[in-house]
Amino acid sequence: MPTSPLDILPVEILALVCDYVELSHRPSLLSFALASKRCHSVAKRLFFHTIRFSPNNPSELELDVDECIRILERNASVSHVRTLLVTGPLWGHYYSTRALISANDGDNRTWSFGLPVSLSDISALIPTHSDRPPENDTLTDAAWQPLVRLVQLLPGLGDVLYANRHRVPPCLLQALLQYRPRCRLHVFSFRLHSLRFPETDPDELAPVTAPCLYSIWMWYCGVDGFDDGHSEPEPNYHAEAIDSMVRGLAPNLKEVHLFLQPGGAYEMDNNPLPPRPPWKGFTNVGADSTCMPAHLKSLELGLDFHSPISLEKEVADRWAANNLSSLRALRLRRFVKPEALGSHLQAKNFPYLTTLLFTCAEDQEQAYYDDVKHLIHGLPQLTSLEIISWPPNLSLAAALPRRLRELWLWTRDTLEHSLNETAILELAACCPHVETLALKIRRSRGSATEVALYKALGRFAKLRRLVLTLDVSPVPWFPIAPSHEQGDQFGTRALAFDTAIDPSFDESDRQHLTTGLYPYRNGHIRDAFINTAVDETLARAIFRTICAVKASVYGPSAALALDRMLIEPVGALSFPHRNPAKPSLDLRPYEVALGRRWLLERDIRDDARGVIRARDVDKKFRLQWVSYVFEEYRGYCREMTYMAIFRRLWPERPGVSTNWYDDWHSWPLDETA
Repeated sequence: MPTSPLDILPVEILALVCDYVELSHRPSLLSFALASKRCHSVAKRLFFHTIRFSPNNPSELELDVDECIRILERNASVSHVRTLLVTGPLWGHYYSTRALISANDGDNRTWSFGLPVSLSDISALIPTHSDRPPENDTLTDAAWQPLVRLVQLLPGLGDVLYANRHRVPPCLLQALLQYRPRCRLHVFSFRLHSLRFPETDPDELAPVTAPCLYSIWMWYCGVDGFDDGHSEPEPNYHAEAIDSMVRGLAPNLKEVHLFLQPGGAYEMDNNPLPPRPPWKGFTNVGADSTCMPAHLKSLELGLDFHSPISLEKEVADRWAANNLSSLRALRLRRFVKPEALGSHLQAKNFPYLTTLLFTCAEDQEQAYYDDVKHLIHGLPQLTSLEIISWPPNLSLAAALPRRLRELWLWTRDTLEHSLNETAILELAACCPHVETLALKIRRSRGSATEVALYKALGRFAKLRRLVLTLDVSPVPWFPIAPSHEQGDQFGTRALAFDTAIDPSFDESDRQHLTTGLYPYRNGHIRDAFINTAVDETLARAIFRTICAVKASVYGPSAALALDRMLIEPVGALSFPHRNPAKPSLDLRPYEVALGRRWLLERDIRDDARGVIRARDVDKKFRLQWVSYVFEEYRGYCREMTYMAIFRRLWPERPGVSTNWYDDWHSWPLDETA
């Protein structure tokens, strides 16, 4: 067999090639490894970089560890393992936007070898607070001994990523401290159940004070100092516990991610609870424990279930009491109140910040948004910015640092405003180096106005990854005249209301709906169907439109740089001013059938960059709906008023049509735009 041309390269060059291929297109690393024995010997360090376990029972874990050790020893790769990932049985069932646009999907085996993973990929996929960790661990400490044996055999282990619902096993923690003192521990299921007890559980205290603890993700429930996640509200001391950790108990802690689910501070009879007793602090802390404040690199104050919780001034003040000057990433997923923004959230306090996520409070004065822009403008090191609930009619472009590489702009759902062509072009001009972009734009049945928005996106010269949210929500209603006769269940009897008639509406479209959505018309349902209908043909047309502009303005190489786009329609059920329960029940099947989320990826090969692959991301979920709703309630769906509107758009084809939920196509883009 002839020698591969790669064999003439030095090992150092081959290692660099492996690293590049692993970052750009992981499947190609397998082809590289098969080129020759020499290439395989260089590449296998990445194949065994990460070991993942998802233990369900003790006997299974022991068998998995034994098999893992045999494979490592047979391939002389014990020294190649750098990351040990311990997940739970629900791993891999979640698909986040950020993971889809930047990472590969995992599998569901109980254990596997794998390529390097990032912390952001894992945090996007693990179960949230809705899957509560068990109060009592079913896997005893002895059951985790096989992992202890594995840790002792891995001299290069650098990170343990623990995302299991059970608490960190004491034996595993002790093994890290004894055999791998330089290893970093990342706990994605951090919890402290004994905070409200007189004595702190030693097994819960051990990770808190462990010098290997590097990052924590904690989901907890409650407001006003109480946790209503139990049968009766109980005192909640999570905030005080984290403060204590950051100020001295966890000196090597670098990342804190807190996710709060709101709860009411009321007793069973709805009476307000008495004041919460003060926390006694951590007990059983050894005298030899260090008392050095942590220098955080990443802080996230998040929400569970995207609950409407504000970031109060008191919370901002409490965190400001710590030294946050070392922060590289700050993610505020709670609505930042003006008082919190004006007190300590100042750019001068974050000199090294490169990543910012900021959630705007709604319905604020102009001065509030000016302060937000002032904060952003004062962070010259910023390379990644995510803004949530920004008013689409306010320009943000002038405040953005020119060195920005990622921009996730989630504009508020404002009925009268949306991002227009001018706003997008302004962003493109002010952010010439943006490679990852997320925007929401409004669909209008593929009209020239809509196509102009796609063309404006082509003005981002360095764009490589695009997350495009298509707003398909109906238009709002408006008052027309006082009326004492017409009203509805929402108490709006002082005025009569109506909705606009689009020029494209025919006589049938102008008819008001009789399905509880008055004063909306048949034509508004028609438009919602057309705008929601996103098939592969439309997704590819949008991709081509953007690339065509990039090619004409910046050259063919700029167009080929756009290698991934995620497109998703939202808002089909968002009828303004109406109770969403009724339309959600009746229109949900149509939204699922028509509103498909597409991931388009360009082939990584240099000689096949023109090949675009499209994937229906939610196909598995939709098929489940087919079996549960579309089939069991097929007659119900056909009898609804909306089916007649659906069939006006996509008539049955005798001898061709099969299932109505597959018998449709998207509306084409306006070719004259």
